[in-house]
Amino acid sequence: MHTEMSKINRLVAEHATKQQELADENFLTETEFVERLKELEANAVATEAKIVAFKEEKEGLLLDTLEAEKQTQLLEKKIALERETQAALDPEVGAAEVRAMQREIHRMRLRHAQLQKRQETMIADMERAIYKRDNIEAKGKVLAQKKGMPPTKAALQKQTSELTRKLKLTTHDANLAQMSVLKLQDAQRERGQIVEGLASEVSMLRLQRDRVQSTLDAQQQQHFFAAPSARPQPPVGQDADGGCRGRVRADGRPTGVSGELDRCEGDKQSHLGGHRCLRTGAPTVRAAALSLGPGHPKLTILQGATFGVANVSDG
Repeated sequence: MHTEMSKINRLVAEHATKQQELADENFLTETEFVERLKELEANAVATEAKIVAFKEEKEGLLLDTLEAEKQTQLLEKKIALERETQAALDPEVGAAEVRAMQREIHRMRLRHAQLQKRQETMIADMERAIYKRDNIEAKGKVLAQKKGMPPTKAALQKQTSELTRKLKLTTHDANLAQMSVLKLQDAQRERGQIVEGLASEVSMLRLQRDRVQSTLDAQQQQHFFAAPSARPQPPVGQDADGGCRGRVRADGRPTGVSGELDRCEGDKQSHLGGHRCLRTGAPTVRAAALSLGPGHPKLTILQGATFGVANVSDG
């Protein structure tokens, strides 16, 4: 029993010792962990501060890099401008092209001088040819003036061209004359119809005048033989024979049958004047026909036109 109690006490003491050791170890371990955590926290804070500093330094480096790039570009532009300036100021740059252009200009000047000389030569040749042609033409005119000498080819060609030109002008004039003759013939037909109508009207008015005059004469004779002493005096503007034949209007024109006859006679005289105008166109057509000469194809047309104008004048 005593042995068991001593064993239990020993075990309890060991347990208490171990428990105290564990508690001490736990405390030490906890203390170490707390210290390490504090150190780690301090290290973390320091690391964060370093990170912030590194970020700021990075931003500064980026700005410096951008500024350096800008400066680099400016320097490159300045270098390129300096190279161009040196190339422009350098007499050796482009000298080959300048020399080639100078040679080409010299060659063109020589060609221009040659062309001017050739032009002068051609002008002199043309002047000599013209002078020679004038001499030949003068000699031809002198030979042509001699009796029995046939005309030259140039003279014949000139005469042919002149006759051709005159023929064209005469044909044109003949066509114009033909057109005018056709117009005058149309006008003559119209005026002829008007004259025929007026002539028929004049003949009818003359018949009416004769009947009225015979009636008036018979009535006057009856009145004269019936009552010679009671015969009334004729009014002013009327004679004893004509009745209303001498009556006039306020404007001076005659009235009644005589007035109508005078009006018709005036119209007839005006149309006859138009026929006289048609008659005046005939000599021009005859002159054109004489200028054409016999056997010309246009002569038949002009003869027909002259015949038409003659018919108009005869009508």
